[in-house]
Amino acid sequence: MLIPVGRQTFVGMIEVNDGQVLALPKGHIEPGETSDMTAVREVWEETGMRTRVRADLGTIQYWFYSRRQHARISKRVDFFLLDYRSGSPRNFNDEVDGVRFVPLSKARGVLSYDGERDVLGRAEAYLRGG
Repeated sequence: MLIPVGRQTFVGMIEVNDGQVLALPKGHIEPGETSDMTAVREVWEETGMRTRVRADLGTIQYWFYSRRQHARISKRVDFFLLDYRSGSPRNFNDEVDGVRFVPLSKARGVLSYDGERDVLGRAEAYLRGG
């Protein structure tokens, strides 16, 4: 999610694992939703902010270990470049520990996951027109 403030643009990120991990909002597709609808809903639930889709940034796929399921899980996530419309980061849900705004110029350096850094690189390329 992009948040323009004056001449600077910020990226909205979620804090998880007691704030030790910075990530992009994401979640499961609900029945009847498309992946872009899911992106907008998940950002609202996890950050308290309403957005609109500007561009499709593609998909990443990765494996993670689920302690709850005691198994390795394959996950596929479709990402979208979203523009802030309204709302407040004070209204995030209990799935996250907090919301952080990072200047776009520094955002890739603070994201915790390689795949999400790649997605942010795609967003930067899109914004540059390429």
